[in-house]
Amino acid sequence: MMTRRRYQRVIAAIKVKVNNFHEESRRVVGSWQSLISATAFTMAQLIIFYTIPYFVIRAFGYEDVNPWLIIAMHIMIVMVISLFPIPGGVGGAELSFQLLFTPFVKNPATLILVILIWRIITYYFGLFAGLVAYVWPSHKVVKDTYEQKR
Repeated sequence: MMTRRRYQRVIAAIKVKVNNFHEESRRVVGSWQSLISATAFTMAQLIIFYTIPYFVIRAFGYEDVNPWLIIAMHIMIVMVISLFPIPGGVGGAELSFQLLFTPFVKNPATLILVILIWRIITYYFGLFAGLVAYVWPSHKVVKDTYEQKR
């Protein structure tokens, strides 16, 4: 499928990447403070992310929902989303949410609003925040540009 020379270049590139991965892994393990803080921030991020449907449902006045059950269902939805080969699992996520959360949100119109708010917070907010972060220049770029103009 490919020439011998290209095959050797691909193998060499893979070996370099694997070696870089191992070196960075050793560096991260050597810095326990960074590792623990990264783990803590990741756990906090996931806890906040997985509790979003619970708080959205509670915002519509449904007080008798079990937060652990909602979190478990949201985790299942995220797993189902990853099965669909389209960005964000659009369509599959909403259908999964509807099927899993219909017993909790009895009114169909309210369920649509819950799905809409949940999707805006969990998908579109991250999409637009990433777009802003990508466009926003870093401090180093701004500083370097300012120094070049002087």
